[in-house]
Order: sequence, then C-alpha cells, then structure tokens
Amino acid sequence: MKNLLLSLLFLISFSTFSQQKTKQEKREECIRSTNYSFKKRLSLLSIDSITEIKVVSHITKVGGHGDSLIKYFNNLKVKEDYFNEKEFHEVETLTLSQIEKLTDIFFNYNNKSGIVIVKGCYMPRNAIIFLDKNQKILGYIEICFECLNYRSSNKALTIGSYCSEKYDLIKAVFKESGITYGITTW
Repeated sequence: MKNLLLSLLFLISFSTFSQQKTKQEKREECIRSTNYSFKKRLSLLSIDSITEIKVVSHITKVGGHGDSLIKYFNNLKVKEDYFNEKEFHEVETLTLSQIEKLTDIFFNYNNKSGIVIVKGCYMPRNAIIFLDKNQKILGYIEICFECLNYRSSNKALTIGSYCSEKYDLIKAVFKESGITYGITTW
C-alpha cells in the first residue's frame, strides 16, 4: 500500500512538472508586442505596387524535399519574371481578410525575449508570392513549416521575429485559403 501511494505521488508530481514550460519555451511564446494598423503593416512589407498575394505549394519531383522550390526561387529574377501557375502544385489568391491576418501575424506578434531562433534543417514546400497588376513577381517568402524556417527575396521582406506559435498561425492562413500540401499532407 505504501509503495502504491509513493508511486501515485511520484506520477502526479512528474505529470505536473512535465506540463510546466521551460524558460526557453516561455521566451519563445508569441505575444502581441505591437498593434500596427493594416495600412502600416502593408507599408512594412517594403514592396511597392503589390496588387495580389498568392500562397502556393510545390512538390519536389526529383531530389530531397524542397530542392526544386529552392532552385525555382534561386533562378527567379524578382521584378522581371512573371508568375506562372504551372510551376506550382497548388495556388490560391489571398482575400483581403487573409492578407490582414497574415500581416498581423508577421508584424504584431513576436516572442517575449526578442531573440531570433534559427533551425538547422530546410525543406520548403510552400511560399507567399507578391505580385503587381501584370502578374510580375515583386518578391516572395519561401517557407518550411516542418523546420520552422524561411527565406525571402530581400531582407526587408520578413515574417518578423520567431515565436513558437507563429508558424502555426501562418499555416492556418494557408489552410484557410485552400492549400493542403505542406500544411495537412506531405
């Protein structure tokens, strides 16, 4: 009986301890750190003449996951090349409401510490593409939701500081728009 009570006490204290967040996890939590207006957030994208924002998925046919998406963007000439829907597995145009959500996530949510976390792996399957009225590509953000990392066409085009929930929030916008590959399927 005594051993049973000790075992139960140990299990209760262990489960309580394991549910507490570490200091690192607490520093990485997302908080609303600013409250930029939608107009201000659009200006922070640092790209003039945006008339459309598309979210896409891309399946690598040869090589490792993400290889052909990386190659596609490496060969792309921003502000010269036009968007070609045939290059992608799925393509969706964001609504104004979705753009508002996405920019809110980018610019108003950050981590508590202000420290940027960078993961080592990188296998992007998704991207956000910024277009002008003629479908010319003005910029892009390539995203690896699996590795929680991204790269963009220029340093000013950013998703903001890393925080643990940010990629899930961005992923929710992709899912809401209808993108599944890299979001709910692999």
